[in-house]
Parts: sequence; structure tokens; C-alpha cells
Amino acid sequence: MGKKSLIVGAAIGYVLGARAGRKRYDQIVAQVSKLWNDPKVKSKVDQAQTAAVDTAKSAASSAKDAVSNNPTVQSAVQTAKDKLPGSGSDASSSGGAATNGGTQPGSATPATPRTGGGTGTTTLPTTPASASNTGGRP
Repeated sequence: MGKKSLIVGAAIGYVLGARAGRKRYDQIVAQVSKLWNDPKVKSKVDQAQTAAVDTAKSAASSAKDAVSNNPTVQSAVQTAKDKLPGSGSDASSSGGAATNGGTQPGSATPATPRTGGGTGTTTLPTTPASASNTGGRP
């Protein structure tokens, strides 16, 4: 019954739309355009846009302050930075491998990006499959 209702609804909409014709469509477009270009509407749109930008800036500033004043977050950020290849900290001395002295199965080690055929594009490294993932599925 759902398919029949959809088809009947589409047919009714088509017939009513066809009867209204292009002239009515042009009238509706003209009315919407006139409304959108009204100075009062433009003023309200500008006010809303300014308020949205101010709110976004305030939220960004608050978030930055919250992160900079939270030692737990600072520690997590520093730990993440230390794990990045080429960060100049502990990660460069251990080669980015696990801290237990070796790479564990399934862990991704940083790979050097390869350039693709002289086109100037860079191919991103892929993550190797883990030892337990023999079927290639996640």
C-alpha cells in the first residue's frame, strides 16, 4: 500500500503543478526574491550573521582558555606531540616504535610518504593489517 500511496501522491502533485504552470512559478519566485531583498530582512540577516560570528569567536576563545588552563589536557597534547614523527622528542630516539622496545603486531609505525610518478602528488601511507586480521576485514 505504501508504494501505491507514493505513486498517487506524486501523480496528484504533478497534475496540480502542471495546472499552476510556469506563470505561477514565476510569481512565486518573484515574491520570494522581493522578500529576500527587502531592507528589513537584509538587516535581520546581517544581525544574525554578526551574532553567529561573535558567538563562534567567543566559543573559540573560551575553548582555548579552557585547554590552556587544564594540566590534564596539556599533558595529553604533549604526549600526542611526542608521538608524532620528527617532533624532536622521545619519538625520534625510539623510531616511533612502542616503548617496550619493539613494534607490536598490528601497530602502525610511521611511514615515509612516497611521491607518485613525478606528478607532484603525495601518496599517504597505509596502515598495515594486524596479525589477527587475516581476512582483511575490520
